[in-house]
Amino acid sequence: MPLIDCRPLDAYIDAHIVGAVSIPADSLGQRLYEMPSKDSPIRLAGDAQSLNAAVAFLAIKGYRIAETIELNNATLQQLQEAGQLEYGHSLYRAWQPCPLLQQWPDLAESWNIQPGKGLDLACGTGRDAVFLALQGWEMTAIDYLPRSLNKAAMLAKRNRTDICLKLMDIEVDDIGILSEQFDLIIIARYLHRPLLAKLSGLLKPGGVLLYQTFMQDAKRWGSPKGEQHLLADNELASHFSPLTILRDTIDYLPDGRPVSSFIAQKTA
Repeated sequence: MPLIDCRPLDAYIDAHIVGAVSIPADSLGQRLYEMPSKDSPIRLAGDAQSLNAAVAFLAIKGYRIAETIELNNATLQQLQEAGQLEYGHSLYRAWQPCPLLQQWPDLAESWNIQPGKGLDLACGTGRDAVFLALQGWEMTAIDYLPRSLNKAAMLAKRNRTDICLKLMDIEVDDIGILSEQFDLIIIARYLHRPLLAKLSGLLKPGGVLLYQTFMQDAKRWGSPKGEQHLLADNELASHFSPLTILRDTIDYLPDGRPVSSFIAQKTA
């Protein structure tokens, strides 16, 4: 269960509970993309003022808070004596990439796919790109919203890794202007059908496409509702039939919405 330390960063650096993630209470509004899914309960640690502010804000946002730990002098002393404190910056994270990417390190190992150059299309705030960068991939991430790319840049910086960010509207701009091919392309929670025909050309021989987005029945459970954003059964398998399909399943998000889990590889 993730533990969020909501004190100011300097207090976190001085001492924090082993495994705690630093997201100060006064920055939660700007850093919700670094929080875990609302379906997962969380724990909060902090001084009384920070805890009160974080609890009030996160409750309004719909997060489930399972435990709060007030870090006063007495508590910090007890934790120190128990060997449960650490010091300085720590590279823990509460966020996760898309469900398909959570499985990717094990899948890549089983298929002997080594890190290379990766492309994240419609990257949003960059969690998938940063996750892959942490796995050793040299990532390029594209989105049309400057504010999303700014968040992606900050996420990469906080996780001490690098990604190449490009501002581009892939529904308007020609992605063919990209001057290279990639060993991996990831697309998550996004569908623009005219783009599909261009993806194989962006893959190197032996390159892999990972695609996870909503299936048609997702509209029964909420958004998205427009058919233009929802995959039909076997749509990706049919479109990418020239590739070797490594996986084509339907998985379900915790809220019940079905999503594709599609992986295909270009012939080497």
